[in-house]
Amino acid sequence: MLKSRVVLAIVLGLTVLSTVIYYSSASIGNGQLYVYIDSEYAILAHQDEKGFYEVFPGQEVYIQIAGITEFGLGETIIVKIGFEVEGNDYTYTAGPFAIKTLESGEGLGMPGVGDENQIILWQVGEHDSDYTEIPPCNTITVHYKDSSGRGPDYVTYDVTPPCITAHLHVIPLNPAGTLGAIVLVFLGFGVFLRFKSRKLP
Repeated sequence: MLKSRVVLAIVLGLTVLSTVIYYSSASIGNGQLYVYIDSEYAILAHQDEKGFYEVFPGQEVYIQIAGITEFGLGETIIVKIGFEVEGNDYTYTAGPFAIKTLESGEGLGMPGVGDENQIILWQVGEHDSDYTEIPPCNTITVHYKDSSGRGPDYVTYDVTPPCITAHLHVIPLNPAGTLGAIVLVFLGFGVFLRFKSRKLP
């Protein structure tokens, strides 16, 4: 009898817990994420074949969320950037920002936040407590929600197939730089050709 009550209590507890977790998680919003490398919101960060924006640790990027329909013009939201390093979750919170008709970038003319007159700057790895170096291959998500803190978090989405949820992807920084990498590739090719053209005795 006692054993069946314990099992029933555990099942009910897990049911309640799973319901709470389900309803507290983020929903995919209508806001489209664009990530820029300049404060004029003119140059998009590079996207890989999956649509992930590729960023470097410590790089300064500019965030734009366009096409927001969950909030009306003039309503204020906060932008939350989330990532995980070694099992620890970190969040950077920016705002509040008023929803406006965007004046630059890919979202020009759409309702949203983040343009040359409403800059949302983030240094990759910065969070509310401090700065944490994000190792390569980690993924970063961008959310937005009512500035009062009530209501759900909305995860930005990406219009580039096959992604639904928009992501930033941390890639390793080449210490030689782009030009140095190109020179190294040509040097390697030259060494390869030199050895290939040698006649064997």
